[in-house]
Amino acid sequence: MCKDSLWGVKPIERSSNSLSNKTDVEIPVQYKEIKILDSEQLYYGVMKCAEGFENKYSIVLNDGEKYSELTDLIDTDSQFKMYNKDRILSSRDGKWGFVSLLGYDSIPFKYDSIEKRQDGQFDVMIEGKWGVLNLDGREVVAVKYANRIPLNYENVIVQDQTSKHYGALSKDGSEKIPTIYEHLIHCK
Repeated sequence: MCKDSLWGVKPIERSSNSLSNKTDVEIPVQYKEIKILDSEQLYYGVMKCAEGFENKYSIVLNDGEKYSELTDLIDTDSQFKMYNKDRILSSRDGKWGFVSLLGYDSIPFKYDSIEKRQDGQFDVMIEGKWGVLNLDGREVVAVKYANRIPLNYENVIVQDQTSKHYGALSKDGSEKIPTIYEHLIHCK
């Protein structure tokens, strides 16, 4: 619900024959923005409107209380997207990374772009260099290539963004052929 441009959540009275088991949600009308983060509707990403928190996002529980005292450490400048119930994608100072519900940065805020791939990993980019990251924070494919990496990167020819030289990747994302060649062509 919205009042005076501020958002909150209030339960709608349910009839006794309601099939829903979900806990009623009640978040006071005091946020510039609210987003449900998980399918159980336990966690909500909110944009604070208190002085000193201009355009900062944090997490509240479905009863409107802060997730924990550590929640203030989670403040970011874009809305959250939750993965695996404890990895939360957001941005801080224009860089993308992940925070944990425990309040720490689980993957550093150093990426210019992070986008989910169909294989459950993430395309990441830093200063025009592309790579692939998993949810544990490991760069499966080093962030150094001129283009996004395809889903199946075995034998893919890649170009190093800095040297402009070519190489090829192995199935595990490492370089099967180092990026030291001026030209490289697949021959069958």
